[in-house]
Amino acid sequence: MIRDGDYIVDASFWTNNGNASSDNSNVPVSIDFIKPGVFYQTVNLSSLFPLNDGGLIDGNSNAITSFTVNKSGTTYTVTDSDDNEIAQGKLQTYRMSIEEKQKLK
Repeated sequence: MIRDGDYIVDASFWTNNGNASSDNSNVPVSIDFIKPGVFYQTVNLSSLFPLNDGGLIDGNSNAITSFTVNKSGTTYTVTDSDDNEIAQGKLQTYRMSIEEKQKLK
């Protein structure tokens, strides 16, 4: 069981391996935040990673962004580095009684 608190998720572009593009296209990348039955949210990160700027190992300190996942009880909240809420939801702990299960048969 995960303890309550904040968990940091870093998304970074490591290197362009010396590759560049004439139109300085962005690296096509996204990240999915999924809590089954609660939320499924995709964040497009492409605009953060222009190919010609290189990655972290290439000296581009901007080639990283962070997200915070906060767990409080059964509520999960995901925020970006600007503290914008990406997703939030509460895990339902619904359990069926024996009588309810028998009705399904």
